[in-house]
Amino acid sequence: METNEYKLGSSGLAKHLGCKENRDGDAHIYCLPPDFNDYYTNDRSGGYLLDTFPSPGFVASYARFMVKEAVTYCYGVVPMGVWVCSVERGDITMIEPGKKARRLKRGIHVLVHRGQSVKLVIGADEPVWWTSVLVCDDFLAAHVRRNCVDDPFQLADALQWQSQHYNTPDLVVVFEQLKYALRGEARIPHLYYEGKMLEILAIILRNVQYQKNFSAEGIWNRFAAWRESRNVWLVKDMLDENFHHPPSTEQLAIVAKMGVTKLRKCFKACFGVSIGSYVHQEKMKQAARLMSHSMTMQEIAAAVGYESPGKFATAFKKTYGMTPREFKKSLF
Repeated sequence: METNEYKLGSSGLAKHLGCKENRDGDAHIYCLPPDFNDYYTNDRSGGYLLDTFPSPGFVASYARFMVKEAVTYCYGVVPMGVWVCSVERGDITMIEPGKKARRLKRGIHVLVHRGQSVKLVIGADEPVWWTSVLVCDDFLAAHVRRNCVDDPFQLADALQWQSQHYNTPDLVVVFEQLKYALRGEARIPHLYYEGKMLEILAIILRNVQYQKNFSAEGIWNRFAAWRESRNVWLVKDMLDENFHHPPSTEQLAIVAKMGVTKLRKCFKACFGVSIGSYVHQEKMKQAARLMSHSMTMQEIAAAVGYESPGKFATAFKKTYGMTPREFKKSLF
């Protein structure tokens, strides 16, 4: 099935879910059938998907829903392009041709489209929240390449992006800002969305360049043999699940089947940051996401592993340049 998501956004998935389409200015809102679930509101609203189309070849989307039965949908994307998605929660699995299925855990994910079909499997009885941008090669040619004179950006370059290039606190903030813009009632200029898309790409390209500079110093892959890096990824998975109360380095070393010193070197070689810095980043990313919830600062601090709201506020300001309360106000 050829759905051409770059022109139609979430409409194919929405139709598959039985949604009803509404228009609000430039926004396309797809509401799931009433009685689909009662997770969000007392009137048993089933949740929704929302798209806006700021420029040709560029779609910004927000999804918030839950399904009663598992759903499998095939995206038949025609143009070349890249999809960047910030997943807040949900049981979501992506299946690409010739690749192992991957679970889209909480965090930011990238998919480079090269004309292939992609399956999305959404699990039942778990809320699904994501914010995403989908941009085709035409948009990149018009808005990006002309500004990358010294090091021209090509879509194929995105195939080399790694998690540490885009799964970062500053990119989470951009996606949170996009989420509030998409959900808000005020009309947002198209230039705002275009600017956020360019900011996303600029942050990723900056991080890629940082890695190149790091590699040029002969440090990046010195300690990361394939077998060792595979075990280090197990450590990363454990930290992702327990970032609020992370295991000790000694416990992680047992999982990695190596000594503590070697684990620290291998982890930094694979992910570009120390174990402690990685845990801190995960805490700050989740803290930024929780700002949209009806939680006190003390509750948010506790949720990301800080017993003291004051220490949490200090760490948050050091990461984002503003206090948690200032950050929350900036989103609304």
